[in-house]
Amino acid sequence: MGPYLVMVEYGKARHDWFEQEQEQYSTGPWPIGVLAHRLGLDVIDVAGGLASQGISLKVALGNQTERDAVARAIRDNARKGCVLDALLTRRIWRAHLRSLFPWIEEVRQKVIARYDRRLTIDHFQRDLGAKTVEDIEFGGIVKQLISAVQPREGDFLRAMWNMRNDLAHRKPAAGSDLKQALDLAGILGFAEQF
Repeated sequence: MGPYLVMVEYGKARHDWFEQEQEQYSTGPWPIGVLAHRLGLDVIDVAGGLASQGISLKVALGNQTERDAVARAIRDNARKGCVLDALLTRRIWRAHLRSLFPWIEEVRQKVIARYDRRLTIDHFQRDLGAKTVEDIEFGGIVKQLISAVQPREGDFLRAMWNMRNDLAHRKPAAGSDLKQALDLAGILGFAEQF
C-alpha cells in the first residue's frame, strides 16, 4: 500500500472514530467537555462542529450538582482560567468582532502605508486575489515584513495577525495577543485608531 492510500485509510479511520465519539455524546451522559477532551479539541470548536452537523448541544440544568462540578473544574485548573459556555463565548466573539476588527483593519492599512515599498505581490498574493499591495491580508504582510522590522514590531504584527485569524474563525481574540497588541500599539504609533 502506497503512502497516499495509507493516509486515506488513516483519514477514514479517524473520521469513523470521530463519528463514534459524537454518537456516544449524543446518546450518552457525556457533557461536551468530555467529548472535547476525548477528541483532543477545544470545547468551542467541538460545539461549533456539532452545531454545524445539526447535532443538538446538551444544555446544563444549572442545578447544584452542575454548579459544584464547574467550581471543581476551576479549582482543578489551579484557578488559571474559567469555564465558559458556548453562548458566552459567542457573545465575546461578537463584541471582539465589533470593537477589534475595525482597529485591526486600520492598523493593516497603516502598516501598508508605512512599508509599501517593502511589500510585493508575489504568486501567493495573486492566488489570493491581491492586485495591489493594499489587497494583501495580514498574514502576507507579516510573512513579508517579519525579518525586516524590529522584534517588538514583529511581535505586534504577529499579535494583530493572530487576532484577525481568531475573529475570522469565529473565536474571540486570545487574551495574550490582545494584551501584547495593546501594550505595543502606543509605543509603535498604532494606538490612536483604537
